[in-house]
Amino acid sequence: MSFAHLLFGFSGRINRLQYWQGIAAIFGLMAVLGGAFYYGYVTNPEVLNGRNLLSSLGFMLLAVLALSIVLVWTSTAVVTKRLHDRNKNLLWSIPALLPAVLVFGALLTGGIEAMLNFQNSLVYQAVQWLVMGWYTIELGFLKGTPGGNRFGPVPAGSEVPGGFDDLLHGEEAATARTEPPVATARRPQPAVAPPVPRRPVKLASAPKTFGRRPAAG
Repeated sequence: MSFAHLLFGFSGRINRLQYWQGIAAIFGLMAVLGGAFYYGYVTNPEVLNGRNLLSSLGFMLLAVLALSIVLVWTSTAVVTKRLHDRNKNLLWSIPALLPAVLVFGALLTGGIEAMLNFQNSLVYQAVQWLVMGWYTIELGFLKGTPGGNRFGPVPAGSEVPGGFDDLLHGEEAATARTEPPVATARRPQPAVAPPVPRRPVKLASAPKTFGRRPAAG
């Protein structure tokens, strides 16, 4: 799988190693674009003066919108393919929106102050950590379905000895894959054993006297 398809494609499956590679690439993209935006735009005094302030704000909003679209797209693509490896569709990503839905509900019912108070509450923190913990285990640590499933074949590299799966399951998984069971040749056994032939029994004969009579007592 190419790196472009890993970040932007929605078809196929990826294993756990590819998933963490995609997450690392997304965070790296955020750091690079965020740093370039801050040091090249926010700290530039010529951009933030009164004459260019309105155009600067417009450009900032467009930059933030474009960055948000790219991050949402790439994150959804990586998560979707990892869910495919677990034989699950994109609907399983809906619970990840629960914290955002709760915050938006607090904003609609109580305004900005209620939203900020809710974000600092223990209930919101607990929900957020539970959702993040479940997705981290589900996508980052649980093994994909063995063999092909409805979303495609096994991702390349998932069954390579010494790969990422062996780091999580120990040396037994590597040994099981590198040392296939030795097939022993066995002769087909008949359904009914043939009868064992009997040997003729020889009877002991009396010694011959050669014409002599036995002595009388």
